[in-house]
Amino acid sequence: MNKTVVRDIILVGVILAVSLSLILITRTNAKDGKELVITVDGGIYGAYPLDKDARIEINGAEGKLVVMIEDGKAYVVSSTCAGQDCVHSKPVSHAGERIICLPNRVILQIKGDNGADVVI
Repeated sequence: MNKTVVRDIILVGVILAVSLSLILITRTNAKDGKELVITVDGGIYGAYPLDKDARIEINGAEGKLVVMIEDGKAYVVSSTCAGQDCVHSKPVSHAGERIICLPNRVILQIKGDNGADVVI
C-alpha cells in the first residue's frame, strides 16, 4: 500500500476515535432535566415539572403549538407553523436541550437542578 493511503486511513481512524470519545463524554455528562420552561416572544409562558405528564396548548406569534410531557420528556405534538421543524424535533429531557419554533417565537428549554441550563 502507498504511504499516503496508510496515512489517510490512520487520520480517518483518529478523527473517528476523537468524535466517538466526544459523543460518549457529552452523553455521560448529560444530566436529567427537572423542568420544562416555555418562553413565547421572549417572555416566560410557564414552567412545568418533567415528572408529571401534561398537555400544554400555547398561543404563539403565528398560531398554536401543542406540547406534551410524558415519561420525563417534552416534545411538540402539533403546530400551525409552516415548516413543522419543531414537530419533527426529537423529545428533550436533559438540562440545556431545546426545541425552538421560530415562526411562533416559542422556545421549549429543559432546566436542571437549581434552574441550571446545563449541568457539567
